[in-house]
Amino acid sequence: MATNVTASALLDAQARLTSVFAPGTDTPSRYEYRSKVKTAEAMLMEHNAITRAISDDTGNCIGHRVYWPKVGDTTLDYNGDKSTPSLSLACTIPSGTGPVTAAKTYSHNLALIKRVELDDNLCGNLFQFTELAAERLAAGTLAIRKALNTKFINFLDTNKSAVNNDASLPSGMTFGSSMFSVDNSILDLQNPDTLTDLDAVMLNNEIEDWFYVSGRYNFYNARVNSQYHRLNDTERDHIRFDDYDMYFDIKSLDSTLSGSNTFAVGRGSYVFWDHVDGGLSQIPQEVDERTFEYFVDDPMLMVNANGVMRPLRYSVRYQYVCDAVNNTRMRQTNIHRWEIILHGGLWVAPAGSSGETGIMKFKKA
Repeated sequence: MATNVTASALLDAQARLTSVFAPGTDTPSRYEYRSKVKTAEAMLMEHNAITRAISDDTGNCIGHRVYWPKVGDTTLDYNGDKSTPSLSLACTIPSGTGPVTAAKTYSHNLALIKRVELDDNLCGNLFQFTELAAERLAAGTLAIRKALNTKFINFLDTNKSAVNNDASLPSGMTFGSSMFSVDNSILDLQNPDTLTDLDAVMLNNEIEDWFYVSGRYNFYNARVNSQYHRLNDTERDHIRFDDYDMYFDIKSLDSTLSGSNTFAVGRGSYVFWDHVDGGLSQIPQEVDERTFEYFVDDPMLMVNANGVMRPLRYSVRYQYVCDAVNNTRMRQTNIHRWEIILHGGLWVAPAGSSGETGIMKFKKA
């Protein structure tokens, strides 16, 4: 029986969480635990916004503040040959263009919650609390990862730029309805040469630093081939894929949006953070004799938190309650319940001067 649950038992369950993902434990029933969520993986690791937590008068974190620098006025103060127009410099430098920032406080707008439970009405040694609790935590975090992946996919599609500043698109590519349509018979989306055209589109839209997220159809086969054809003179160009930050969400991206999709995402085009109350730690804290609070690390996903790569974090509330009395064994049995919470924020950055969002969608026509 596990009625006398302690903080150490819950901590042991956390430690056992990684065993669910350990090599050599694969069975069909466990395959799904490792389900890939590559869009979420890319978005969590690649963003580079620096945030600062903002608290209210009582010390509660109410959101994060981000400073987004803008270029401002780019008009020259003088442009001539010194005589036309006439030029006269003074000892005192006249006023110039000051810094322009779009400081904004973003509220927590992301909450994903999964509740799992465990009945300890099992005989003798069949009930292993730490093993089964770890399995329940693994199942709960899996559900949140899947939901987060879908949320990121829809976020990219919703916030794709409605503006294109590239006035000379390559043959086979057109822009409309906030996306670039690509005629695959002209621009093959399995050919690394096409990546050069995509690069040019990004650069002509003033986006200097980006990564790609593709589904199962665009570039995926060519990327895999690049690992095997490096020494063939006729396919030496495949080595170019090594220079690209590309993520392939072969399970969810195309199936969620339909068609063949590729997103080019500016690293500064969005902001994400996960929030765990500062009073929590990974050591469970007793709220009352049946309730504990703590946080756990996701066993798969890492997040760039102000330049530091660390695991994504979830707040956890654990509670056990009397379920019934087993009259055969003459013992009380309990239901153990966990509430796993991903709390944080996901926002698009302020648009550029022409309304561009820094997120470009390319789709096979």
